[in-house]
Formats: sequence, structure tokens, C-alpha cells
Amino acid sequence: MRAEAKHYRQLAACNRRIAREAKERGDQLGALKAKIRTTELVRSAQQRDARAKELRASLAA
Repeated sequence: MRAEAKHYRQLAACNRRIAREAKERGDQLGALKAKIRTTELVRSAQQRDARAKELRASLAA
């Protein structure tokens, strides 16, 4: 799960770059789509981190 979260963060970083480049080109729709994808990827990464933390806590107990 930690590896998945890390992968999602890497994808989010790529999407931030895509959004920035689209905005520089004047492509507002492309920038918005990339920003939405970034938000979804970050949210997924946070969920996986939380789940991994829960699993570690349950195994430690």
C-alpha cells in the first residue's frame, strides 16, 4: 500500500507539471482536467497511507 501511495504521488507530480504547461499554453480546460486528476491521485494516496497506518496499528496490537 505504501508503494501504491508513492506511485500515486509521482503521478500527481506529473499531472501538476501537465497542468502548469497547459496553463502556460492558454489551455484552460486541459489545465483544469490535470488539476482534477491531481486532486484525485492525492486523495487516493492519502487513503492508502491511512489504510496502511491502520493495518500497522492492528498488527502491533
